[in-house]
Amino acid sequence: MKSKLKNSLRLVLIMIVSIACNGHEALLRADLDLALRMSGENRPELIKVLRHYSQNPKDSLKLESAKFLISNMIHHYSISGEYMDKHIKDVDSVLNNLPSPIKSIHYRIPAQIDAISPQLKTEFDLLNITSDFLIKNIERSFELWEDMPDTFKISFENFCEYILPYRIHNEPLILWKDSSMINYFGFESLKNYEFSMSSYQNFYLSATYDLMRANKLSDALMRKYSQDCIESAYLSVIINRSLGIPSAVDFTPHHATKDDRHYWYANIDSRYLNGNYSRYPNPFAAKVYRKTFSLNPIPEDLNNFVPDFMLDPYNRDVTELYENVVDVEYDFEKIPSNIEYGYLSVFNSLSWNEIVWARLKSGKAIFKKMGREIIYLPTYYDSYNQKYGKYPILIDAKGNVKEIIPNKNITQDVQLRRKFPLSNHGEYTGRRLVGYKLVASNENIYSKFDSISVIRSYKNMEFDTLAVNNDKEYMYWGFTDVLFQYARFAEIHFLNKNGKQIKGIPFSIGTDSTYMENDFTTRFLFDDNALTSSNIRKISGVKFDKPENIAYVEYLPPNDGNGIYPDNDYELLYFDNGEWVSFERKVATGYSLNFKGIPTNALFWLRNHTEGKEERPFTINKNGKIRFW
Repeated sequence: MKSKLKNSLRLVLIMIVSIACNGHEALLRADLDLALRMSGENRPELIKVLRHYSQNPKDSLKLESAKFLISNMIHHYSISGEYMDKHIKDVDSVLNNLPSPIKSIHYRIPAQIDAISPQLKTEFDLLNITSDFLIKNIERSFELWEDMPDTFKISFENFCEYILPYRIHNEPLILWKDSSMINYFGFESLKNYEFSMSSYQNFYLSATYDLMRANKLSDALMRKYSQDCIESAYLSVIINRSLGIPSAVDFTPHHATKDDRHYWYANIDSRYLNGNYSRYPNPFAAKVYRKTFSLNPIPEDLNNFVPDFMLDPYNRDVTELYENVVDVEYDFEKIPSNIEYGYLSVFNSLSWNEIVWARLKSGKAIFKKMGREIIYLPTYYDSYNQKYGKYPILIDAKGNVKEIIPNKNITQDVQLRRKFPLSNHGEYTGRRLVGYKLVASNENIYSKFDSISVIRSYKNMEFDTLAVNNDKEYMYWGFTDVLFQYARFAEIHFLNKNGKQIKGIPFSIGTDSTYMENDFTTRFLFDDNALTSSNIRKISGVKFDKPENIAYVEYLPPNDGNGIYPDNDYELLYFDNGEWVSFERKVATGYSLNFKGIPTNALFWLRNHTEGKEERPFTINKNGKIRFW
């Protein structure tokens, strides 16, 4: 949701509060009377629906369904405008043979693109939805519920939340609960179809391939849009609900132990311990939220800034379905009296981001259902100014809470080799280098190369060194793959006995024994860029101006560029008394950094001011072991 849409939604929140007099109940519960008062000229359409289902006692559940939809409709909206009109026609033309649910996911993508956002408008359901639309949605939803496989039988409450809603997010209002998805997958009867988790994956995979056809749309911005987990999650849920399978979009707005955010789908399935099947891969979540149709509590602070995410009343905290949670009490101590809410933040993408809110009482807040083994920073807003608590807090695996207070009286020395945690992928790519053979020759003919040495070790995402016990001088030096592992190198450096790197012209010998100089892929091996990489051809290496004796070869596996590199400008910071404090700034001369006399028991952050953006805070235990958070 972009800036123009955010402003519109903020305005409607103020409108709701005004209409509700004191406003404190408006967003905390579903209020049918409030919704009807707010509907303005569209009120007769909503009344028609309620009267329609009030005639026959057999329709009592349908009447309750109508009340549920209308009561919780207050903040739901569609994106609209001239651009959307053209976009919908474009999607319908290019994806004309696809089911309505799949096309509906495409309709909502423009709201994700910054450059398109100024051309979009918000159209609130309460002011525009028709009685015919609501009645058709309710009727079809009940048909799906009655035809649901026994495996997925659910309560009326879950039916209202996970099958009944007529929209998934902010897509245009269309009746997507038709038979198109059933026909698309070739079902004869849903009731007789044996659903399984593996069959779901086939459905989504097939539909995702169809979504990729969007590169044929006429708008260049839409063709360039890179679909991610958001589209995948909404696609999965809309497919499920169109088939009568209860499901929801779950998400974490900010990862707690790595950067970015993630959305995924969750099926409401009684066969699982918590009634929830999902494919969320991260074992450490500070908070997991679920997109609901019904309203949830939000902060009601008209005096101080509230983060946009916290103002969305359709986010429900479901962290307990994923994590062993604990309630945490925190005292903000000397906090201004006008501050009504406190937050806990996690470090993500180089900043502290609020993940949960709580109302303050005498400066204290109780944060419910917090994930463990995570570092949080207490946060609040004074007007528009973000303020931090004095120290970060760590919730350990047992649920104990500990403030991370730096001790500047007891210090330690440390050697740092990275600014971001290692990944399993780095281990995999490094391991594949083992067995590669160092070869050399004074002729560029494959059969003339001598075997010099073999790689027998690697360092995960770091340079390793191969010693060359050979006094001969050669003009051509390189590596060859004798085990057909097809591994990749990020960098290869040839050094003489004085430790000086000798540079030359990159060359390769292809599988047909053709010799090439400075070819496109081989250049990546010697470009002094840790983020580029290339595989080894039959032989890949460097041609020197004259025969050289090489004493050492440094080699780097494909990596994330988050190690320490010569000539990069680094700064070590630690958190103290409500802010990051600079300990020392220096330019690296090698592949590690040494810092002496740093505080103990502190939360640190190593910044690279030269390049890169992946950086995580870390702690150092009494044995000098580093742990990234």
